[in-house]
Amino acid sequence: MASTGKQFSREEAHFLLMHGNLPSPAVFKGMVEDWPALNWSPARLAQVLEYRTLRFRTGPRNPASKDVLWEMDCEYIDATLQQFCDWLDPVSSPAPREECVTDNKEDSNPFQPYHPAHTWAYLDYKYMAEVFCDQPDILQGVRWEDFGFPGRTGTESTIWVGSAGAHTPCHYDTYGCNLVLQVYGRKKWVLFPPEDSPKLYPTRLPYEESSVFSQVNVAHPDVEEHPKVMSSHPHVVILEPGDVLFVPKHWWHYVESLSTSVAVNSWIEMASDAEDRLQEAVVRLVLLSIKSDSDQSQWLNPTEVTESGKDFSSCKTSRFICSSQTHCSRAHCRKDCRRKYDNKKT
Repeated sequence: MASTGKQFSREEAHFLLMHGNLPSPAVFKGMVEDWPALNWSPARLAQVLEYRTLRFRTGPRNPASKDVLWEMDCEYIDATLQQFCDWLDPVSSPAPREECVTDNKEDSNPFQPYHPAHTWAYLDYKYMAEVFCDQPDILQGVRWEDFGFPGRTGTESTIWVGSAGAHTPCHYDTYGCNLVLQVYGRKKWVLFPPEDSPKLYPTRLPYEESSVFSQVNVAHPDVEEHPKVMSSHPHVVILEPGDVLFVPKHWWHYVESLSTSVAVNSWIEMASDAEDRLQEAVVRLVLLSIKSDSDQSQWLNPTEVTESGKDFSSCKTSRFICSSQTHCSRAHCRKDCRRKYDNKKT
């Protein structure tokens, strides 16, 4: 894992990121100390968002199985960020966790049935321009221009807020490279080079445009089921607040929150994405020809479900895929979503 503590000019950072001078992941330090985003603790964001309800994905912290916990197998909770914070910090709640059960559904915390020692919760893949649609000023707290991308702010970014143990299954993104800012808490990234693909047992099921998943549970690999993973070449990095991670195109990654954490990322388009979009369109057509709409929940990743319950096959383009809450599921489609978002405002 390449790491650097030196200061870079915007031009130097952009050249390194976009001209192939960083073929491996790299961590940039000391470049975002003046970004307002570094003040975004979960509690601070909860104050900003107030009563806005968001969707959290949950799962067990100590699963008995070594199988991958796919997103379609998780439970989902609609709650405010303040309810998430209260769940993690019972001292700030009006009563101890075991005494908070109430018949008044309006007063109860949706996280109440769960304990953070046994369950994690993840506010993931949330398009910042929609989450903070009533607080547009906060989007300026992210300044990717310091890495050579003028005008790129939180509007082109995605936010992630999770408790300890929250994670994303190992996968690689077919489009672009990735810049990730660790805002609060600590996260572990396990990255693998593209040449390790055969050793990670790639699969397109569950299907999600722009994501190729690994059948390996990186946190608890089953070496009998997936023996080739033992000869892979993982790069492990722990991100601290203020660190910015560069993920090169097509690098596999498994991501886990080591503590309550906040992160922001932006996918950077590349010229080679055009060919990848064509390949993704072919994959999509093949899946549509062999899979039925009736069993979508068995093969379609939740982030790929179309809004308002529409059939997967009814989507007009392969890039415009939004979740049932109408939030953009991936920032790869940010141009389409920005168009949609702008239309909402007018």
